[in-house]
Amino acid sequence: MQRLEIGQWCKELLQKLQNGFGSRLCCVGLQGSYRRGEATEKSDIDIVLVLDTLSANDLQAYRALLAQMPYHQKACGFVCGKQELLHWAPSDLIALYHDTQVLYGSLGFLLPLFSQKDAVLAVKLSAGNLYHACCHSLLFENAMQNLPALYKQAFFLIQTYQYAKTGMYFASKQALLPHCQGLLQQILQQTPTGEQPPGACGGQTLQQYQALLTLCAQLLEESSQMG
Repeated sequence: MQRLEIGQWCKELLQKLQNGFGSRLCCVGLQGSYRRGEATEKSDIDIVLVLDTLSANDLQAYRALLAQMPYHQKACGFVCGKQELLHWAPSDLIALYHDTQVLYGSLGFLLPLFSQKDAVLAVKLSAGNLYHACCHSLLFENAMQNLPALYKQAFFLIQTYQYAKTGMYFASKQALLPHCQGLLQQILQQTPTGEQPPGACGGQTLQQYQALLTLCAQLLEESSQMG
């Protein structure tokens, strides 16, 4: 199978979406590692699809359309109706708006639905979720294997924190790193593989979990002061 060319793939998908949904398309976009220029062979293709309204039949039609695409097993992403998005939690809209490379239409209708206060709330929610995930993983799951996903979650947390603090949204780790220091920089520079034997949990793993727990505690406290 040939190497995935994301630009051509998205162009082909967009054509199918236009043929299938026509004027009902409000926005089509690309997110994730392909949007950030960080994709590997294992990366998913994160597509944003916003229709005027969304039904179960629409989801089935989209599923059938994706099945016609090469690398369809990599496809994932966010699907929604426009009206639902207009009533979405504003703290969740920040990442959707800033992380999406729009391929068709616009997400401009989301403005000005979120504010700096919503960004602070997003930090608090993300930090709490990551804290809980770290505790649950270290107690009940394969702690080593889960580290890559947890560190990816930490990237999104730090990204949101910098946005809440500065109003600037840095789309990639490379862009974010120069604006971080101390623990934040240390965490961004680590890339756990999770490939060690199941159940292995040595000193380095505990140090990495401690770094994540400390990060969450720090940003929970700071977001309370910012709010």
